[in-house]
Amino acid sequence: MIVYNNEKIIDTKKDNIQILGGKDEGLVFGYDNSVIKIYDDKPNKTTLTEDMVRQMANVKTKRILMPINPIYIKENSEKIYKGFARFGFIKKCIPLSAMWETLGENLEAEGKLIEQDVQTLTANNIKINDLTGIGNLLYNGNLYFCDPGSFEITNDKTVASNNKEELNAGLHYHLFLLSTVKEYLEDELCRITESNFTLSDDFYNFLLNVYGNVYDTIDYSNYFNFLEDVLAYYGTIEEYKREILEQAIDDDRYSRYSYEMEELERVLRR
Repeated sequence: MIVYNNEKIIDTKKDNIQILGGKDEGLVFGYDNSVIKIYDDKPNKTTLTEDMVRQMANVKTKRILMPINPIYIKENSEKIYKGFARFGFIKKCIPLSAMWETLGENLEAEGKLIEQDVQTLTANNIKINDLTGIGNLLYNGNLYFCDPGSFEITNDKTVASNNKEELNAGLHYHLFLLSTVKEYLEDELCRITESNFTLSDDFYNFLLNVYGNVYDTIDYSNYFNFLEDVLAYYGTIEEYKREILEQAIDDDRYSRYSYEMEELERVLRR
């Protein structure tokens, strides 16, 4: 496939590209310092139009990565719009299960940058969507939301409230639920309990329920403030999660997970 990225011509069969994914929409690959998304003819998700990409490219952000230009392919000797490129091909990421080893040190600074981005997008009538998408948050010492493919441009009066809630939900999903990746949650549980755990499907679902329900109890409009207070009081996120799990052992809402609760009680209260 011949791809036109501004003045660059990329041959996906010959040039050095790194396939990143794109199951629901098409092909996503990294090339040089950009990530390029090529839409399928019939994508399974909402896509950005050429005009939307051009408008969004004029909005400058630092941590919520936006499109920088439309992408075209050659078809019957004619260039047709087929997707978009964004700057920021992050090649060396830290797994979310290990991010809290360093994230706490610059959480406040990262939070301010992301909050500023949300304000910028809101001021430009851009509605944020799908921040909870798997793989949408990357960490390399800095936090990046990396897929604007479901964003909208709208005059809807709910943009501000939507963007705040979308950000909070996305942060909880990735920073607290670790993107619900079973391997990450398993590694974390082993550290919390100082035991060896292999998560069964039931144990995995138990953790998702417990950690997911925490979100409904958070009385903060700014999720970063919640995390900062947790770190100030408990020292680490894992110590806070340990207390949450100890409380869950006695919570009737999770009675269907009686075996898992007994296992937790055995290792946490030994």
